[in-house]
Amino acid sequence: MKHEINPKDSPRGFAFELWKTAGMPKVTIFKTFDITRLIKVAKRSGMKTNMLMCWCIGHTASPIEEFYTLPAGGHLWQ
Repeated sequence: MKHEINPKDSPRGFAFELWKTAGMPKVTIFKTFDITRLIKVAKRSGMKTNMLMCWCIGHTASPIEEFYTLPAGGHLWQ
């Protein structure tokens, strides 16, 4: 269940204010990772590499509080 949160009380408040006034609010960050071990695990276990990468991202980001807040429709939602 989502509920609206006050951006001023959130650690993402400043980023949210910049997002609201941005002409193109989508940001893409590129970083190169060596996923050789992940590919080996995928082949050995019969799982897809993309699925394992998504799991790794979610597992790493889940303890970060800001991961659960999303800007949508001019509001900040948790």
